[in-house]
Amino acid sequence: MGATSHNGAADTTTTTGLLPSPSAFLVLLAGLLSGRAGTALAMVGAFGAGMALTLAGVGLAVLKGRDALLTRVSGSTGLRAWALRVPVIAASSVVAGGTVASVLAAGRVLAP
Repeated sequence: MGATSHNGAADTTTTTGLLPSPSAFLVLLAGLLSGRAGTALAMVGAFGAGMALTLAGVGLAVLKGRDALLTRVSGSTGLRAWALRVPVIAASSVVAGGTVASVLAAGRVLAP
């Protein structure tokens, strides 16, 4: 694993842990309105830390999986061919699904 991969995972974890969340905002607001500001801040801090730790775990698992896949792919021409196609197939599926969902939503919105 290169340093860039670990830096990217750390950046993502830090950024996502700091991003405001609607759920965390509601917990903070409810705590402030009920007069329990300290408890509300502690809960929001725990929420952010939990989100950051979860994303860090997922990111590290993805990096380990990627390294294991690259190790296996380097020895097999068949796997190498599929490894190059899978991202294109996955991206195409996401685009197709989004297009279908958008067309169906537009049809409902524009229907008389």
